[in-house]
Amino acid sequence: MKLIETDEDVKCFHCGDQCHLNYVQFDKKHFCCLGCQSVYQILLGSDLVDYYSLESTPGLPQSSDKLKFNYLENPEISSQVLDFASESLEKVRFFIPSIHCSSCIWLLENLHRINQGVLLSRANIGEKVVAVDYDPRILTLSDLVQLLVSIGYEPVISLDQQEAKTDHAADRALILKIAVAGFCFGNIMLLSFPDYLGLDLRIDGQLASWFKWITVALSIPVLAYCSSDYFKSAVNGLRQRYLNIDVPIALGILALAGRSYYEIVFDIGTGYLDSLAGLLFLLLIGRWFQHRTYNRLSFSRDFKSYFPLAVSKLDEGREQSVLVGQLQAGDVIMIRNSELIPADCVLLDEIAGVDYSFVNGESREIARRRGSIVFAGGRHIGLSARYQVQKPVSQSYLTQLWNHHSFREQKHDPRELMINSISKYFTVVVLLLAFSAAFYWLFIDPSRSVFVFTSVLIVACPCALAMTTPFTLGTMVNVFGRNKLYLKNAQVIDKMANISTLVFDKTGTLTELKGKMVLSGSLTADMANMLAALAVHSNHPVSRNVLLLLKDQFNLDPYTCVVSDFKEIPGMGISGKVNGSIIKLGNATFVGTNGSDDAGTLLSVDGKINGNFKYSMDFREGLGALFRNLTKGFRLALLSGDSDYQRTELENKFPLLEQLSFRQSPFDKLEFVSNLQKQGEKVMMLGDGLNDAGALQQSDVGIAVTDQTQHFTPASDGILHASVLGQLPAFMKLARCSRVIIVSGFVCSFLYNLVGLAFAVSGNLSPLIAAVLMPTSSISIVIFTTMAVKLAAVNLKLN
Repeated sequence: MKLIETDEDVKCFHCGDQCHLNYVQFDKKHFCCLGCQSVYQILLGSDLVDYYSLESTPGLPQSSDKLKFNYLENPEISSQVLDFASESLEKVRFFIPSIHCSSCIWLLENLHRINQGVLLSRANIGEKVVAVDYDPRILTLSDLVQLLVSIGYEPVISLDQQEAKTDHAADRALILKIAVAGFCFGNIMLLSFPDYLGLDLRIDGQLASWFKWITVALSIPVLAYCSSDYFKSAVNGLRQRYLNIDVPIALGILALAGRSYYEIVFDIGTGYLDSLAGLLFLLLIGRWFQHRTYNRLSFSRDFKSYFPLAVSKLDEGREQSVLVGQLQAGDVIMIRNSELIPADCVLLDEIAGVDYSFVNGESREIARRRGSIVFAGGRHIGLSARYQVQKPVSQSYLTQLWNHHSFREQKHDPRELMINSISKYFTVVVLLLAFSAAFYWLFIDPSRSVFVFTSVLIVACPCALAMTTPFTLGTMVNVFGRNKLYLKNAQVIDKMANISTLVFDKTGTLTELKGKMVLSGSLTADMANMLAALAVHSNHPVSRNVLLLLKDQFNLDPYTCVVSDFKEIPGMGISGKVNGSIIKLGNATFVGTNGSDDAGTLLSVDGKINGNFKYSMDFREGLGALFRNLTKGFRLALLSGDSDYQRTELENKFPLLEQLSFRQSPFDKLEFVSNLQKQGEKVMMLGDGLNDAGALQQSDVGIAVTDQTQHFTPASDGILHASVLGQLPAFMKLARCSRVIIVSGFVCSFLYNLVGLAFAVSGNLSPLIAAVLMPTSSISIVIFTTMAVKLAAVNLKLN
């Protein structure tokens, strides 16, 4: 292995990234860093270099910094992660965001060739999940995670894995009930074959009697265990003086069971216990399939997904791993670089950098000093630091922020009110209809009365009606997500369908940095180091580009400088005292000199201009076509915090914009949106989330446009990747299509109930067929809404 210095265009053999000035050469191959070279050595030593033949440069950029996962040695923590644990076998599933190609699948499914402790591994590229079976006597959980990290596939371990246990337990309980019902159903049918075949068992009356009582015994677990959820739900509803959908199902089950036991006890017939067991078996299968379908379309996210599962707690100077939920006020924790701060804390060390991109959508490193309040969700940047917990996680500021009414307040959807009204009276109507039909059939054919009564109760179901809206909108959320529009929740789509005015922020939303930044002026190495020490605390694109430029030209070590009084004013610049000198980086007004604010980014040291960083901000491609497509159904406006030097250019380039406003402060943008709403407009605001969070929150729909989708703004309703800004008209049209799809779903649901009830009342529908039809109606709505949304997306040229 040797380091090479070159200016040639060389790409990394592992990840395909451009190799910079200094790169690594090993085994006659080039690597951009020691991390990529280390992964290649691991694969070479395990005879897995075929990994590179499946895809061209399939690997990911590596870091020589390996995270420590020793906290997974804690049994209390590992039990929250593992799916199964025994002396010789443990099973675990990890979410790995970096899975991206067939080579990833191939490598992850060959982990046993790297470490003999791995027994089996299976990867799912769609869900980005790898399931691993391993021998804990050879390989520990933390060693397994370190193995994945070493080959470039670091798993995400979060609180959601704990909460998923409840869902898995519920699934297992439902599957067990299905198994019990299926076993009883099969055996009751077997014992009922003489009746099915019309055989005469009077020659052995004792055998016939035994068959009847065995079926009774087999029906008891069906009635007492398999149907318990329906009875519990019905009783809970009645206690709340509410007739839910499980009330008629419970009555149907009791009717079948009561009639069957009556006939068997008084020896006047064989009853309908086979129908009872079959009914429960099919109902439970339908419920399981509904759950699986719903889970597959699940789109909700919780802020806890961003939190680490465990954190290092300091106890008398010693570190110990504890669950985040166990933190108490007063606990002292140690947070390392890039770890999320899991609770509201006070900084105990002298200084620390904190990135609040999760809180406000602005990826900006902020310097915090000893005694500063650091809110939950901030990402610690820099050297490890100690924090004292002020509030436990359950009382965290982030919880309050995420659940605050300003982010959650929604008007009642008229469709939702209609569904609730229908559901409220639906059960009452079904019960009246069932009793009326049963009473009628008592005079026509008493033997069919119970079947008619049960069929009416089972087949009628408002579930399909209630599922139309959430599944339509939920499927659209998935379509939007695949096309890089990430919405906060499904209700945002309904709001998008009502939008009448679109308001765009200019800088960072409609514009982007073009070309490479150029420095005018000369900087000494010390001055460059001090400027880098200041710029490193800001994540603004300009600051980051200044830092990159300085790194290309100087050998920097910014953390040797002492920075204080750091300030960043949105739209203006950054300033601070570095090694005793006052440094400002920003526009002409900010640094205190004459000149136009569009002259570039100026550097001043102790009031003297020492350099000018020039760059080109140009409008994104395709804006003309974007505005032409949007004017067909929306009013358009543009806001900017810059001066109006571009007004003429904008008016000539984008004549379809109805209103242009410049020198807009964050408050001015909020007021602009508010005034439009007072005029009756439904407003969508599109901004970069840096200095327009108030306007995003005030608007009916706030969309943060960013080049980095990991940025999250609680004030916004969605995040749009800047590369797909041109698809905004298609997104708006698809949102409006949701209304047509939902209304169509309502019509299908009403028709199903009308036709099903007609057949049931007429005596032409058995309870077993009704049990099949009830979940089928819900499933058909899911299929209909899913296919309708996908077809609409294809027509709009969305993935």
